[in-house]
Amino acid sequence: MGNDNNKVWRFVGASMTGTSHLKTGDSCSDAFEYKLLPNGVIIVAVADGAGSAERGGEGAKLAVETAMTYMMEVLRELPPDYESGWLAIIEKAYESAQMAIEIEAANYDKTMRDYATTLVLVAMAEGWTACGLIGDSAAVALDNNDELISLCQPQKGEYANMTNFLSQPNALEVLDIQIRTEMMQGLAVMSDGLLPLAINIVQNKPYPPFFNPLFTFVASIESNEGDEDNAHQQLESFLDSERVNARTDDDKTLVLVRKANPRNSTFLND
Repeated sequence: MGNDNNKVWRFVGASMTGTSHLKTGDSCSDAFEYKLLPNGVIIVAVADGAGSAERGGEGAKLAVETAMTYMMEVLRELPPDYESGWLAIIEKAYESAQMAIEIEAANYDKTMRDYATTLVLVAMAEGWTACGLIGDSAAVALDNNDELISLCQPQKGEYANMTNFLSQPNALEVLDIQIRTEMMQGLAVMSDGLLPLAINIVQNKPYPPFFNPLFTFVASIESNEGDEDNAHQQLESFLDSERVNARTDDDKTLVLVRKANPRNSTFLND
């Protein structure tokens, strides 16, 4: 079954340091991970460590690793076939990630705020798509009618750079979980550095000119190591291109998932 799933789905992900961070000598504080389980379940996590937090990048990495480990463990057998089951799994993944940050902070005599990070988590299984979000990252899906859907609305505050973080005391109260009763044919999960290019925040509507070429690109990746490496390099070049950096100076992370269509070959930076 695992080999069949590898033939159906294509994945690519990359992070690039924002130009504002390069100027100050800071490294990228984003983290991401994706996984296709042998039973066909797809899991993607993206986190963005707060630039104002002393260890935001470490918080992002820890949040992604902890949430993914939990999700892979509970979904490696039969995934739930009811909405409340998905809700419970997503909520528990966030609880686990928050607890991991709390333990890390205590071990190093730091505060939770020192590890402030956002976290977006998406799982797809046959008949289901589940999304959880704390913060201003985003997850956009391509449904089976070729429509773009913002799965969870990015949590933007009244002022610039204001959002929610996994490290805050009421994080689980502001956790947004959305469950849809269909498995999407495409998924794009990103940190907030790409929001100006990707989504109309006021209307919570994805921009088709941004996403359509990306989904065409990832669908065209051949299932071999050389082509996958080339796709990764192309995505990095796109994220670090002048046309992207002209719109955002923040760190940028993007994970793309799409059903394969290798005959529709394309280059991202054409």
